Amino acid sequence: MFTSKSEGCEGVKWCFDPAVLADDKGNAYIYFGGGNDEEKYVQTGRVCKLKFEKGTGIVSPDGIPKTLDTFCFFEDGEINQIDGKYIYSYCTNWDVKEDTPYVGAVQIAAYVSSDPMNICFFPDKIGKTKFTDEENVEHNYLGTILDNPSKLYGETYNNHHHMQNFKGHNYIFYHSTVLSNTLYRDSKQYRNLHVNEIDIDTKNDKITIEPSYEGAKQIENVNPYKNADGTVKYINATTSAKSAGVKSLRDDRTVVKSYNGSPMVLDQIDTGDWTKISGVDFGTNGLKTISAEIAATSGEGQIEVYLDAPTAAKNRIATITLGDTKGLYAFSTANVDREVKGVHDVYFVFRGTGYNVASWAFSEKTNPELPDLSARPTVEPVPTMNPNVKVGWNADKTEYAVPITEENIVAEGGAVAEVDQYNGTASLVYNGQYPGVWVNLPAEITDNQFQTVEITYENQATDADFGAAIRYATSKGDEGIVWPGSSPFASGETTKTFTLDFTKKFAKIKIFAAENPKDAKLIIKAVVLKREAGATAPTATPKPTALPTTAPIDVTYGWNADETEYTLPLTEETVVKGNGTEVSVDTNAKTATITYDGAFPDAFLNMPGDLSDTKFSSIIIKYDRLTEQDSFGYASRYTDNKSTDVDIKWASVSGAFAPDAHEAEIPLNKTKDLYQFKIFGNACDSAGFIIKAVILKK
Repeated sequence: MFTSKSEGCEGVKWCFDPAVLADDKGNAYIYFGGGNDEEKYVQTGRVCKLKFEKGTGIVSPDGIPKTLDTFCFFEDGEINQIDGKYIYSYCTNWDVKEDTPYVGAVQIAAYVSSDPMNICFFPDKIGKTKFTDEENVEHNYLGTILDNPSKLYGETYNNHHHMQNFKGHNYIFYHSTVLSNTLYRDSKQYRNLHVNEIDIDTKNDKITIEPSYEGAKQIENVNPYKNADGTVKYINATTSAKSAGVKSLRDDRTVVKSYNGSPMVLDQIDTGDWTKISGVDFGTNGLKTISAEIAATSGEGQIEVYLDAPTAAKNRIATITLGDTKGLYAFSTANVDREVKGVHDVYFVFRGTGYNVASWAFSEKTNPELPDLSARPTVEPVPTMNPNVKVGWNADKTEYAVPITEENIVAEGGAVAEVDQYNGTASLVYNGQYPGVWVNLPAEITDNQFQTVEITYENQATDADFGAAIRYATSKGDEGIVWPGSSPFASGETTKTFTLDFTKKFAKIKIFAAENPKDAKLIIKAVVLKREAGATAPTATPKPTALPTTAPIDVTYGWNADETEYTLPLTEETVVKGNGTEVSVDTNAKTATITYDGAFPDAFLNMPGDLSDTKFSSIIIKYDRLTEQDSFGYASRYTDNKSTDVDIKWASVSGAFAPDAHEAEIPLNKTKDLYQFKIFGNACDSAGFIIKAVILKK
């Protein structure tokens, strides 16, 4: 419908994130766009009225998209109409400064208006947040309505959201890291959908949101017997208020035909796992039978059903037995052994392993109505692996061939991995700035010290290059990096061997592409870890002690006499920590100490806000390294695209910031205004610099 080249869309950096509203007047509108080149006055959002051709399903623009003057806009435009008022909300950008009014960086902010085509304005330009314009349109800028998720969940990232009224309650759906925090208890940046109930006061244009780990509360009891249309209810087995141990899986057979409305089933069941459905109302007639839709390969195991608490035997009301269903789904029914009426929490406690559960069915009848599962179309299971594909250990355990599975081949960034598990291959396609694919060693392989890793591949990319990096069990980031410029993956079909650190326990290897590839394709055909017969892993080398520092430097901040050099003041505003870094500024010594820890830590040298001329030909950094073996690189960011790294020099031990050099001069693009200079590390352990001077040269 729209691209960044469409009429009215000039200047839209990212033509995405559509939000559509059909209002109470019978009109429809679409809001879209994103991206920012500056902090406040962003005009990359658009709104357009829509029209529909009856009977055809065709939707088309009704006019030319109109620019939205969205304060500190980034992306994630969202539109709602509540009590006749139009509420436009969005995610602010990363460049919002601490002293910017109304909003903070990467928060959800909102406007309220009486006209869906005339919503946004720049509040600090007109000097007010609430007014009625000359066309009698009411405007109100609410500013931030939802803080960045880091305030509660501990990790900083841009957010996406949706507000929705359901059964008289208002909700906001958004990103959190609740699941990641619970499962992994460290920073993995895995986001999940989260929901909280919110208060919307349209009379006073006020939206109150209080995020919580618990999320929205259950607002009514569950009718276990009937759907709203009176048909028999089959409850998807993954439906739960709480659970432990089990995971969910999409089953192709339930995609073809699901009796509960979802293709998801319970998977990886083991003894002691459980799920809970809260607030189930069994009515006055009472529950008579409970059925489960189960696929099993043996009759070993059972599902015990408890009311209100699963730890007391007296609360068990039924036991559902398993049968050998030959891996096909079948219903197993158990009678309830006592009277069950009214409202209860229901717990399903699993015994045994190796089976899946798709549905629960509760009935007030001793002979429940259950579907004929033989009517479900048969989906032939694909063999898990071609018998001719070699995986696992060889006879003397000198080689381990990593199984090419979806669990072991994981894409990130702009990469996509398509796994052909039967033939043991993975097709990797790379796009974007930092695409990569990990080949993971299965967690159950604990004998994991190797000397080399051998990758058999076919490089089908014509204009892209690939590199590789290693992670060990103790790694804080990538190690043993082989950059794309050295062309470790030659074109065509061949095998490449990478040397490993035999003192460390291998975890995974990443295959990444050079910056900004376009549909670059690499096919992985085998990944084999090797060691010599009888080889004994040597002891790891201890981390070296800190390096000595050089004498202090006497510097004068600001321009020199002929304004050909500008010495950057080292302050908390100009030396700013990023991911995995800490910054300590000593104003008396005129130094800044940056400490790096973790996988990809970074810190920034920002241009002062009062420096109007920021076009420079080079930057000189005088420094002392804190440690000798850690790797550092750099990148520049200019004002024409503040969020994009350019002129990247990848991290290395002896590169731009060699331990014994104490000074580095790095070229800049003198035709562009410098926004910030990034110094990043790789796999750092209490590494870093003492920055003694930063000189920008004309």
